[in-house]
Amino acid sequence: MGFDAPRKSGACSGFAFWRGEAGFPPLADPLQAEILSNPPRRRPKLPPQLITAEADFPQAGSACGKSGLVLKLTQWYHGANMLNITKIEVGAFDTNCYVAWTKALDALIIDPGADAEAISKIISHCRLTVRAYLITHGHMDHISALAPLWAQIKAPVAMHGSDAKWAFGQANQMPPYFSVPHRPENIDRILKGGEKWKEEDFNYEVIDTPGHSPGSVCFYFPDENILFSGDTLFQDSVGRTDLPGGDMRQLTNSLQILAALPPQTKVYPGHGPETTIACEIDSNPFLKIR
Repeated sequence: MGFDAPRKSGACSGFAFWRGEAGFPPLADPLQAEILSNPPRRRPKLPPQLITAEADFPQAGSACGKSGLVLKLTQWYHGANMLNITKIEVGAFDTNCYVAWTKALDALIIDPGADAEAISKIISHCRLTVRAYLITHGHMDHISALAPLWAQIKAPVAMHGSDAKWAFGQANQMPPYFSVPHRPENIDRILKGGEKWKEEDFNYEVIDTPGHSPGSVCFYFPDENILFSGDTLFQDSVGRTDLPGGDMRQLTNSLQILAALPPQTKVYPGHGPETTIACEIDSNPFLKIR
């Protein structure tokens, strides 16, 4: 759950909710409220070599979820292994669900937050074999499509134990936008920071980044130098910390861990546009906190 995300027509304003504006609950964390009251200065453009063009995707923009809203599909290619990343903006808060897949058509599904049918259609259209579902954190806008997808396409579910404890309970809902997420039959992998996983041609590391939620993690792919940051780090912002289990001090420490990654690391966040570690060190006010 983030402060900022572009909106679909007819949906609630994700930016307004996470900023505590337009009648939504105000931010309870005074430091976050103060920082967000002062917009960041104009950010530098991404270095040209790190800008990856949108690729032609068969029937791009035509996959629709239950809401009937057109979902935005964007695709990039990375590295010698030709890691493909398809971003699908799903649900009422435009959560970024990512389908990362290789030339061998093996895939990882990262944060299936809503619109399970649309995600399933993309998997089927590209003839992908899902190797795992990777969950950056347990908020309902990141996991509400997990159980229905898993029911159709079985694969291990990977999630931090601190969020698995509460993510499928009554506390994790936001009517009318999200009801309590259904729990898949198994949470096969209880993640811990520092773990390194090899999944077919995928190599990735789990980075503990609590703060937005107790069990927030990021997934770092060193071969391609990319990071899936969930709601720990956005372009010029971060996930709010005044939700249950949030902790600004922990989030600040987590951001410093991410800031130590190579500057050219491409960041794929849970909401909003892509960025790099270098750009965020330069312009994100939350990375200035010590």
